[in-house]
Amino acid sequence: MDVISIIMAAGKSSVDVALYTLLPIMVIMLIIMKYLEVRGILDVIVRWVAPLLKPFGLTGMSAFALIQINFVSFAAPLATLSIMDKRGVSDRQMAATLAMVFAMGQGNVFYPLTPFGLHWLASIVISVIGGLCAAAVAWHVTGRRLSVAENPRAE
Repeated sequence: MDVISIIMAAGKSSVDVALYTLLPIMVIMLIIMKYLEVRGILDVIVRWVAPLLKPFGLTGMSAFALIQINFVSFAAPLATLSIMDKRGVSDRQMAATLAMVFAMGQGNVFYPLTPFGLHWLASIVISVIGGLCAAAVAWHVTGRRLSVAENPRAE
């Protein structure tokens, strides 16, 4: 009977995290990203940032995923990845973006640990460097065989 109560408690806590933490963050970030896309702000930022991220195999949209994971949480970049998929980003660029997101530190970890002595700026810089290195490795080494052809917009 003790095992069943442990499983029930773990299931309840995982549902609580999914419904009350992750889902609201994803919905809010998707609303913000859709608003920026409709207003045309997203395209302007993407055109400006894309040349800076190109050597790492990233698109301008990847910059939003970078910002979202560092300043919100690991669930926030899902909105950006969803929009990238709808815009028809190539498999290779998507792999580089995912590698970047997986390698970076999360905002929901940085901020609670700052009062306990975490050096916030150093952590953000290390996170960005690690993410860019992971994206470069995914683009230039492990993702060489993936398609670089962009799919037409699915909208």
